This record gives sequence, structure tokens and C-alpha cells, in this order.
Amino acid sequence: MLAVTGVSQQIELRDGNSGKITHIFTGHQQRIRSIIFNASGTKLTSSSDDLTIKLWDMEQQQCLQTLIGHSREIRVVIFIPASATTPELLVSASDDLTIRIWDTALGECLRILKGHSQSIWSLCYSPALQTLFSCGQDETIKLWDLQTWECKATLIMPKPYREMNITGVSGLSFATQATLITLGAAQHN
Repeated sequence: MLAVTGVSQQIELRDGNSGKITHIFTGHQQRIRSIIFNASGTKLTSSSDDLTIKLWDMEQQQCLQTLIGHSREIRVVIFIPASATTPELLVSASDDLTIRIWDTALGECLRILKGHSQSIWSLCYSPALQTLFSCGQDETIKLWDLQTWECKATLIMPKPYREMNITGVSGLSFATQATLITLGAAQHN
């Protein structure tokens, strides 16, 4: 089974061999940003610019729950499988600078994690390290402890031109200036 979405407000389920559409999920009111299956393949989740997350039942092919809580576009969702001590969790990240931890059975937000200063673009987790990783536009990677939900480290990627000052430098195109600034150069007006 393959789930496909684009700028539309629907999710197409396709046969993995033939590519033929087998079902279409509808319900979002704006663009869908992220879709992912849980580890067992029994649920699919989607996040949208309509500020909702939908949990879809793959067997009955219907929406189980609509989760609401973010105040800006939801960029990404991931599942964390159930363990001996915790239920299956859903993690969502948004342009509202928060990461939300949801109980998929209850449909409740269990925690809200804060720490990023700009939009959060990506999430992943390591069961071996018991760590959730988040990164985003603020150019940091945050490591969240899965037991305490505290941020245990923030990694800042080095920029090769951090010490360079390009103020008053002539002969640089606008594109070159923008690239150097992106790579850490400073330009003081």
C-alpha cells in the first residue's frame, strides 16, 4: 500500500504493485503537508495547513480522529510506536514553534514542547537513544528525552563564513551576497 498526496486536499491510497488508486481519503480543507503510516500499517496520519491532524483507520478506511491544537501550519508528523510503558504516540511540529505529543488512542495532546525560535521542519526519533530530534528554520537540532520530554541538547550547525564581514565589499552580486549571508557572513548597514 502506498499513500500519496500533493497540493490537493486528499490522500490517494494506491496498490504498491500496480499503482492503481484503491481509495481516496478526503476531509482536509487546505493543503496536506505530511502523511505517514504507523509501524504496523494499521493507521495513517496526515497534517494540513487547515491546522488539523487526521488519524485514518486503514482497515475501515475512515477518519478515526481529528486532532486540533496547533495555531499555525503543521509541517510534519511522525509516529512513535507503543512500548511497555507508553502508548503509541503521534508527534507533530508546526510553524507555531511547538511540538505536540499526542496519545493516538485517546486523541489527546499529552505535552507541548517549546524551544525553537522559528518554524520546525523535521522530526525523527531514535528508540535506541530514547530521543526525539527536531530541526527547523532556526538552524538548530534539538534532542528531546523521550522519558522526561526535556530538551537535553541543542546542536548548532557551524557556518563556514561566520566571522566574515562583507560590509562595503564591492563587486558581489545580490545572489552571492545572499549566499554568503546564508552561510554566516555579516553585513552591517
